Amino acid sequence: MTEVKGLNASFKAVYNNGLVNQISMVFNLYRYCTVETAHISVCVCAITSSLQKTLMTNVTKDGKGFGANGFDGGVGGSSGGSWRNSGGRAISGGGGSKPNWRLRSMTCWFFSRMVHKLSSKDVITPLTLNGYYKHICHHTKIPSKAKMGFSVSRRAPELIVPAKPTPRDLKTLSDIDDQERFRLQIPVIMVYRSDPSMSNINPASVIREALAKVLVFYYPLAGRLKEGPAGKLMVDCSGEGVLFIEAEADVTLSQLGDAIHPPFPCIDDLLYDVPGSSGILDSPLLLLQVTRLQCGGFIFATRLNHTMSDAGGLAQFLSGLGEIARGATSPSTLPVWQREMLCTSERDGPPGPPMTPFNHKLGYNTNDNMVHKPLFFTTNDISAFRRLVPTHLQRCSTFEVLTACLWRCRTIALQPDPEEEMPIMWPVNARNLLDPPVPVGYYGNVVAFPVAISTARDLCNKPLGYALELVKKAKLDATKSRIGSVRDLIAFKGRLHFTSVRGYNISDLTRAGFDKVDLGWGKPVYGGTARARAGVSFCIPYTSNKGESGILIPVCLPSEVMMDRFVKEVNNMLVLGKNELPVLSKL
Repeated sequence: MTEVKGLNASFKAVYNNGLVNQISMVFNLYRYCTVETAHISVCVCAITSSLQKTLMTNVTKDGKGFGANGFDGGVGGSSGGSWRNSGGRAISGGGGSKPNWRLRSMTCWFFSRMVHKLSSKDVITPLTLNGYYKHICHHTKIPSKAKMGFSVSRRAPELIVPAKPTPRDLKTLSDIDDQERFRLQIPVIMVYRSDPSMSNINPASVIREALAKVLVFYYPLAGRLKEGPAGKLMVDCSGEGVLFIEAEADVTLSQLGDAIHPPFPCIDDLLYDVPGSSGILDSPLLLLQVTRLQCGGFIFATRLNHTMSDAGGLAQFLSGLGEIARGATSPSTLPVWQREMLCTSERDGPPGPPMTPFNHKLGYNTNDNMVHKPLFFTTNDISAFRRLVPTHLQRCSTFEVLTACLWRCRTIALQPDPEEEMPIMWPVNARNLLDPPVPVGYYGNVVAFPVAISTARDLCNKPLGYALELVKKAKLDATKSRIGSVRDLIAFKGRLHFTSVRGYNISDLTRAGFDKVDLGWGKPVYGGTARARAGVSFCIPYTSNKGESGILIPVCLPSEVMMDRFVKEVNNMLVLGKNELPVLSKL
């Protein structure tokens, strides 16, 4: 067993530091830990004991402010009197304060997570600990201004307008864009390594200049969304501009961990929500932030009003931005508006065969307490799932088999009433399904939403092939024979409203192109969504820190218990498919 040197000295120093430094110390102490269970227990007990004492510093006499690290210096309870936590709730003094129930609860929670991580030999990165820290802050009302020894300094947000004068007109959105389900913001993150040939070039300056030029072609994005008669959405092409933020973080990519992937605990720092900017109407339609890292790399984060584009449309815009950033005078694919093509009054036509009726409401709990976890599936993992389905279904697509697997495992994890219906849906690119197809360069929403439905009992008790067959059958709803006109595509409208935790939505981003956007520094290390949402997952192309290519799927569930059940069920399926010991592919 490796001797742990300097452990006591480390903990003595911890007592005089804030929670941020304390959790950072946990990361340093982890390097001393061996895999011996007894030794791990001793270390974690000491760590959590220190955490409990440090948490006691989250009190200020008479409700006054915090110190430089976000906390007062000494250990709370060392003197009598009336002390209050950040929420103003009194904590008894008189000879020594005791942690309130939140502090006790979070100490136990942190202990359990560290034991689980250490005993399972999982790699603990600063991102992991930052996630724990934010979770603790949320439940104990501790302000989370300082984060794990890395901070982001931002310049004031600015509006970037088109580089040349653009038409001032009012453009109506299509009937596809104008759906309630698209009235939200979609965040995307791309992470770039340093390039020695670009060492003296500021990526923020390059992207800012390219942004102004590409907006000449995509000038509606510089406008503002309005609501017309009967709630019809339209863009006032006012040229007011899109929001741009230049920032700098005192951290390197290697310090963020070997694997860069969602959930990004630091998303609020890397994609700052400018006050008043996140509304759907009368707000900037696009927000971009470039955060330079100390290693020379940078993180490029964007947020788009979904009514303007789907994933393919956003990727087209970002690819054009990259081309201009690399020196082109215009995007290779010129944007096409023509939203009137996807209005039923313009392209009615006879409706196709009736589609599966679905009147459920899918509710997605947006509670911040949801538990996030990314799963990474290699080619071997996907082959293992295929071996679990009947021969006549083995020629299914990767997305189909992963969708069926996640649908079944998630249902088992949620443990709903056996007779409850568990719907799943996914967006399908319908650009080539319409007759005639939409033109190349069209960047609006062109998606259909096939739906598969089963009772929880059947999903949990029947084999994977049952779920896969339902998924494949639902995909028939999104074929040329059934979606030949806009009227057919609109038939999906209003069918699904995100209002029940039982419903599940999984989006395939493997062909969207976010992982190929080159801004002059090569392709990103990661390109895709910033995180999953409650009831929503994404399939993202990804290469692990071991060089393995596969698909990353961030998952979000209401509790740790449910997430543990979910991961266990996925592992069980891999065991059956591989006929070997259960080891889920590690990130």
